[in-house]
Amino acid sequence: MMHRNFRRNCRGQVIVVSGLLVALVLLTTALYVIEVEKYVPTVEANAVDSFDSYKPALKSTLISALANASSGGSTNILASDLAQLKDAFLSHSYNSMLTFDYSLKNSGGYTNGIRMDWGSSGSGTSAASAIFTFKSSNSMGNSAASYTVELSSQMQVSGSYIQQEEVKQVTLTVQVQNEGSPALAETFVFHYQNGAEWVTVDSPVIVDHGDGSYTVTFSAQTSQQGEPLTVSSLLLDRRGITVEANLTCNHT
Repeated sequence: MMHRNFRRNCRGQVIVVSGLLVALVLLTTALYVIEVEKYVPTVEANAVDSFDSYKPALKSTLISALANASSGGSTNILASDLAQLKDAFLSHSYNSMLTFDYSLKNSGGYTNGIRMDWGSSGSGTSAASAIFTFKSSNSMGNSAASYTVELSSQMQVSGSYIQQEEVKQVTLTVQVQNEGSPALAETFVFHYQNGAEWVTVDSPVIVDHGDGSYTVTFSAQTSQQGEPLTVSSLLLDRRGITVEANLTCNHT
């Protein structure tokens, strides 16, 4: 079964869509950078719980990097972004001597803290993970903390089709999740395989059920009547993170 990669195949077909996705990702990244710079906390050495105030900035940085990497950017982007964030943390530590370190996950499919598991059985995941360690000290005492920040965008697709002469009437069910909880999509892009070609679905009918689930219907004109149909689904979620999954639909 062929697994279709949008970044390597059919460049002409998806150049407009890709341009829109990149624009959305750049906007999302810029907004996250602005928010992180505005709300970097000041650490107090005598309170371990104060380190939790860094989590929103850390999560925003992971989201921004994952949005970039999943849209075709380098998986090294997370290390670069965290290095800049570290400088911001240390420069805002006015009341204590702060040490901040991080370790990017490099196991279980992760490379430099990024994992993109885009499968051919209807399941796709884009994820980021890192461990963060803090130590601080001042005249009032010492404190330390360590925790993991993980995030993921997931898509699960199932479906089938009804053959009507040379046209396949396709129905898909799509589930979208962020960190395992129902989430909303910003946009979808669908393609289906006709012989050696991938065909863009121009006007799919998408019903948003409001709970992270979507019903998608479209017509696919192929030369192979009654044969399985391979469909490629691309999701851009509300955080600017891209997920792709392929699925083989059978006749019902």
